[in-house]
Amino acid sequence: MGGITYASTGSLLAQGGGATPSKPRVTSAQCSLDQGLSCFGESTVRPGQPLLIVGKNLSSEAEVVFRPVRSKTLRQTRSRGRIAKSRATTVVRASKAGKSQLETTVPKLNEGKYVVRVRNDSGLKSNAKPIKVLASSKVKPANMPKIVDAVTKYKRFSYGGNRQQAFVFQIASLHPTVPATIELIDVTNGTTVQRWSVNVTSNRLSNVTWDGRLPDGNTAPEGRYQFRIQTLDGIGNTVASTGMLAGIPAKRKAVFSFQKYVFPIQGPYSMGRGRSAGHDGVDVMANTGTQLVAVTSGKIEYVGSHSSAGNYLILSGIDKKRYLYLHMNGRPTVKKGQRVYAGEEVGAVGYSGNASASAPHLHFEVRLPSGKGKQSYYGRALDPKKFLVKIARQP
Repeated sequence: MGGITYASTGSLLAQGGGATPSKPRVTSAQCSLDQGLSCFGESTVRPGQPLLIVGKNLSSEAEVVFRPVRSKTLRQTRSRGRIAKSRATTVVRASKAGKSQLETTVPKLNEGKYVVRVRNDSGLKSNAKPIKVLASSKVKPANMPKIVDAVTKYKRFSYGGNRQQAFVFQIASLHPTVPATIELIDVTNGTTVQRWSVNVTSNRLSNVTWDGRLPDGNTAPEGRYQFRIQTLDGIGNTVASTGMLAGIPAKRKAVFSFQKYVFPIQGPYSMGRGRSAGHDGVDVMANTGTQLVAVTSGKIEYVGSHSSAGNYLILSGIDKKRYLYLHMNGRPTVKKGQRVYAGEEVGAVGYSGNASASAPHLHFEVRLPSGKGKQSYYGRALDPKKFLVKIARQP
């Protein structure tokens, strides 16, 4: 006995006898959430989307008919004998998607409402609740991935310390995971210096971290950088954010400074006595208790106290130079052997040692390690004033 063929009208005709099949019953036709980031709501779809049909007696040989819903205006026009807009149906094949489920793809249709009809191989049919078909260019999916938060952890960041820069973000979606791309942009020239491709868990905070190095292992140039996150919406367009979202405080926006050096005094200051015979550093005047920070990333080489130098420390920077902080207020807040990042607190301005209480200041030295033996332990002294003036001008 024969098989199944399409009639000229697009319907399916059964050849031969056999038991009379049951009439299909359709309870719903809706966007298939499992097939991509593209649903506009359960009963709202666009051409090309997967459509899930749920019901009973749904044959794997069924076809789906999309019939336009005639508007009130159209009915009135037709009743007056005028030329009416065509209500031609569109027929597509369906495939079995599970128990009592069929799946098909929404065909190319004009924008409007359509009745979805399932027809089995005996011509028996059942209607589902009308669906709305939208033009892709006019809509935004109801469940498109939405970047709801995107912030940069540190406003100022430096390579070589004990922390990494972090870009924290959250994407809202009905899907459990969302593919996303995060780029690190050099604000000066707009180039992408690094890129991460990740699968993000929806509706949870996620992050990527950066240690200040380029993919080739070299340290990135000093400057201003920002992160940018991108994902795709339900119609293939890019949804992007640089973290400058409404409601995020200015200090948490995505642009940050990447610096190798930070001015050691975090507060009002003035330049005092410079380098001279018997005075290998520069005195930077500031109020007692003003915060002192690591001028660069590195390791604390020594913490101690001296009758003349007072409370002091030596920072061995990643640039192979030694930085000396003298006359600190109390003991430094860091310990010998501790790794620090540029800008990390190390103590406070004071007047310990032979400094005057009426003129608290930081005696700051920069030295290049050289030679051997106790006499050259601190290394060859450099003039730190030009160095401090330069880094004081950084953003």
